[in-house]
Amino acid sequence: MNRGGKEHWLTITLRGTRSNRDGLGARVHVNGQTRFATTAGSYLSANDKRLHFGLGDSQIATVDVSWPSGPNRS
Repeated sequence: MNRGGKEHWLTITLRGTRSNRDGLGARVHVNGQTRFATTAGSYLSANDKRLHFGLGDSQIATVDVSWPSGPNRS
């Protein structure tokens, strides 16, 4: 039986405009944790493109994305 927990989490799906559409190769920092956007798996397989971060009891997340094409300048 899954009763869930009281901790918070964040799942991020990247959408690139200048970089590739799925944001592959981007580095994402959330509250001191780092994930790289990739679908690399093993032979003839791929992983989920979404990035999952456990936030514990934090209710606020600070998110920083480093895109493979460099900083986004207007």
